[in-house]
Amino acid sequence: MPSWYPRAEQLVLDWLRAGTSAPVFTETDENLATLAPALKVQVFGGGSSVQMTRSPSVEVCAYAAGRGAALDLMDEADRRMMALAGSGFESRFVDDVRLLFHPSVEPYANTGLHQATATYTIDIRPQ
Repeated sequence: MPSWYPRAEQLVLDWLRAGTSAPVFTETDENLATLAPALKVQVFGGGSSVQMTRSPSVEVCAYAAGRGAALDLMDEADRRMMALAGSGFESRFVDDVRLLFHPSVEPYANTGLHQATATYTIDIRPQ
């Protein structure tokens, strides 16, 4: 049986895949260096803001060979995430997107890659 509430992770994956230049994943593996530049989406935590709306937190990570390239890709993803607000889909509506943590570069285990990360809260409801 399908979820009554939209799956935020799949919605964000589809949204970023349709509007960014990089491949988008939910997990990274040892092959990431061959796939970069790339984006990763992970949903965590969140809650409900009103009766019908859920507000999950979404982390978006950009991976690229250079610091500047990672930040450029994160900027592209950030513009796309902010454009998600007010978007209606087949069975869901995104009322708002809020930037929780501004895009920043973080250390990454593979020193050949740089990781830029931003965190958003999205208000999403069935339509």
